[in-house]
Amino acid sequence: MSEPLFKSGVTGDEDAEDSNELIYSLDTFAEDSVQCMALIGELSTIGDNQSSGDDNKVERICERFDYLISKWQTNPKLIESVVHNR
Repeated sequence: MSEPLFKSGVTGDEDAEDSNELIYSLDTFAEDSVQCMALIGELSTIGDNQSSGDDNKVERICERFDYLISKWQTNPKLIESVVHNR
């Protein structure tokens, strides 16, 4: 059996269609989407007159956002399964 690609438990086996795995993936996708929206909301609260503390906050937010997005970008089969099952 293949090693899991992400914490969602999805494996590299293209034909593996375990329904529990898909439900967990859908839940994970929903949670990640909520986190992304919250991060965007945080970014929108930072004004044009940023302090050095704001720069650190922006960097932290962007790193987390990049992580969440890259988790799904690198697994198009998972995205496809999520989109088709909504």
